[in-house]
Amino acid sequence: MTNYPQDTDQDDTLRLCTGTSIILSAAATLMLDGQVVAIQPGLQSLGRCSANGAWSLLPSGAQGFECSYNMVVEGWYHHTVGFAVTNAPCGFDTLFVMRSDSIYVIPLPNVQPIFTTNGPPYLCPGDTVALVGSCANCTASEWIGSGFVSVSGDTAWVIQSGNFTYGGVATDPSGCGQPGTTSIGVNWNPLPTLFVDPLDGIICPNDSAMIWTNAPGGDWQWYGPLGPLSVYNDTIFTSQQGFYYLEMTDTLGCQVTSQPILVTDYATPYLNVFPDNVICEPGETTTLQVVTTSLSSVLWEAPFAGSNAIEQVVSQPGIYTVTVNACAITTVLSVQVYGNTANAELTVPGPFTLCPGDEVTLIATSGQAIYYWEPGPIFSNSITTDTAGNYLLVVSDPFGCRDSLWTQVTALPDYDQLAFVDTDFCVGEPMFAVVSGEPEITWYGDAAQTQVIGMGNTLDMGVAQQSTTVWVEQIVGQCGSGLLEVDLIVSVPPDAPVMTGPYSACVGESLTLAPANPTATGYAWITPQGTFAGQPLVIDPVALASEGSYTIQAINPGCAPVSASFIVTVNIPSSLSIGNDTLICPEARRCSPCPATFSHRSGAVAQRTR
Repeated sequence: MTNYPQDTDQDDTLRLCTGTSIILSAAATLMLDGQVVAIQPGLQSLGRCSANGAWSLLPSGAQGFECSYNMVVEGWYHHTVGFAVTNAPCGFDTLFVMRSDSIYVIPLPNVQPIFTTNGPPYLCPGDTVALVGSCANCTASEWIGSGFVSVSGDTAWVIQSGNFTYGGVATDPSGCGQPGTTSIGVNWNPLPTLFVDPLDGIICPNDSAMIWTNAPGGDWQWYGPLGPLSVYNDTIFTSQQGFYYLEMTDTLGCQVTSQPILVTDYATPYLNVFPDNVICEPGETTTLQVVTTSLSSVLWEAPFAGSNAIEQVVSQPGIYTVTVNACAITTVLSVQVYGNTANAELTVPGPFTLCPGDEVTLIATSGQAIYYWEPGPIFSNSITTDTAGNYLLVVSDPFGCRDSLWTQVTALPDYDQLAFVDTDFCVGEPMFAVVSGEPEITWYGDAAQTQVIGMGNTLDMGVAQQSTTVWVEQIVGQCGSGLLEVDLIVSVPPDAPVMTGPYSACVGESLTLAPANPTATGYAWITPQGTFAGQPLVIDPVALASEGSYTIQAINPGCAPVSASFIVTVNIPSSLSIGNDTLICPEARRCSPCPATFSHRSGAVAQRTR
């Protein structure tokens, strides 16, 4: 069942104050086998306040709820409510019922409070003023808020400026009404305003400025940068720059003080440039501002010819000039705005392709203030690289503007490069010049490359007769060896080395071994202590390990070596003693016999003097 609890006389009509909501009450009765039952545990009840509105879960066991509806104009209002019982989420059974009801509503107007407030609009510092409020149709009214010294009934006393609120509630005989507020403002008594002539407050050379007030009152006392002035009216004249202010008594009898006013001496105009006088990038601008201390006439020259603006925004480099006339003094101001002169260029433009083993030097053109490269940074006007990649050159001009240039370096893959393998030959033998490397190889008989004499890694020159010169070049894609000159050396077989000794030495001595016929191009030695090249072979000092078999090889390029072998003997010297008697008189001689184990070496003399 449904009902409107506000319809106390049950005449299907509601008389409601404007802004009041319509209340509809809904209650459900559950019957089981003809008996009224309550909602059992495990069941949930839901309600909604319109035919298609959302369901709302009701408190556990609730079988009723209320709905609230807006009331706008007089007329019939129709409402539909729904009630449901479900065993969800454990089950899937739901019982629900919908009911509709209607009521006729008559809106009653709300009466507005009628306020009156009185009080002075101004307040002197230190004074107290009374504010009085009243409401002609309020059942209750009062002063609201803070800032009051005291309140008695409808009267409030304040000692400071501000807006103060008075409020109340008005109700008509039908009970309709609403609260309302009003406010009254109290301001500090106005301060005297100072004026100056000339308007900009600038004292031109050999001139003065006039300062005055139009505020009513009296008892004027002026103050300047040097203290009180002996002027007691509403106007002063001065040629001294600085701040001036006035103390006086206004028409309320308040002592008031004006805000200070500044007068300044004339100063030469100048141009203020911001952020700076350099334009580096497209779209950047510079602002030129005329700064002057006096009302001035301003006249710009081209490209702003005829303009009298205080500021100009420029986007192009150049010289800008403006004429300023102030205090009958003409000043011509000029400023130069610089553009971007940075230019990132290479003396040899890229991109570059490197063959294996090659490198490239990137050199920037001259004339810039700062150079640096990335990856890095490397501060230099050039870099040398053998690595593929993208290299960034950044340059700056003297004003800090920059320019940049990317250069690509590509490295070709490695390949088997040309190398000489066999260019020495023996007379009378086959003469095959051999080089290694990928076989894109051409042989030439002249440096002008007009006579092609072979292709590939091997050049057949027949039987070796005499030395000659050929030229060879390898080309692999974009890379190559360049034209290389090759000397093919033809040698005769070497003579067998002839060794004549000596082949023995004592430990600690020096032994020199050399062939008696050193006609070969080169010699190699195979010794107990390793292999050596060249001749003669000097063993110094001789050691026990020096003893053994020696082989010498005579070598001519391209021919088989010819060798000879011999044995080197190393002798160990025995100790020599002449006994314990080592005294000898002056001018005397002593002869000691040589032991049997020692032999005499011709030309060798052993002496000892003591």
